[in-house]
Amino acid sequence: MIGEWERSVVSFRCALSPGEAARLGAPARWDCRDVKFTIDHLATRELPSPYRERIDAIPTRLTLDAAQIDDTIEGARQGTLALRGLRNYLRERVPSR
Repeated sequence: MIGEWERSVVSFRCALSPGEAARLGAPARWDCRDVKFTIDHLATRELPSPYRERIDAIPTRLTLDAAQIDDTIEGARQGTLALRGLRNYLRERVPSR
């Protein structure tokens, strides 16, 4: 997946005109292919004591009650339906009744 992302970014960058690249902040000697994505993983079990124990003790789970879940879903639904881009997309592609 990282390789696909990297190739996609390089393709995008190399498709830019010099003017577009400059507007996006590219320096004068910009190389559109000069992109390297890497990924690494850090686990708390690899940390030395006492940091490992301190971090492991921090609660990281989010707990919501049913009403909060319903509110979150409804808020996301209303927010999505209010997006101008989505409304334009639907208006262009869904026939009026």
